[in-house]
Amino acid sequence: MEKFIDNALITGDLFSGICVMEYENATYRFNLNGTDVQVKMEVLKDLPDRKVTSFTFITPSPVRFRLDLFIPEEARNAHIGLNGQELIGFFDKNAEVINPEPFIKGSCNDPHKVSTLHPGEFQGLNFAWVNDDVITLAYYL
Repeated sequence: MEKFIDNALITGDLFSGICVMEYENATYRFNLNGTDVQVKMEVLKDLPDRKVTSFTFITPSPVRFRLDLFIPEEARNAHIGLNGQELIGFFDKNAEVINPEPFIKGSCNDPHKVSTLHPGEFQGLNFAWVNDDVITLAYYL
């Protein structure tokens, strides 16, 4: 049975968006500035060592809003991809992750590159989403 979360949009002075703390199969539905939006959340892997969740954006036209994802406190590492490309890399470069989720890495090989992911905190992603954009969150336990 599919779970629908209607009118999930949180509005504020600067940004509007949705906030996700629990990862389960569900669809967020809301209207933003006259555009009907759906964000389909799907748990792709729920294993003892990792959880991988995707967010597919369904919208008839580009629409900008925040997606705030909670990185669980017990996560020993995490990374986020956008349409199969690594968007935000691992927060702990020293933690061994066996068979990490396959994101295409960018060409930036800067050894000083810093991840903005932190366990126990939210990671905000603020984009003009287009139809069929996919965010993938992989965190490792």
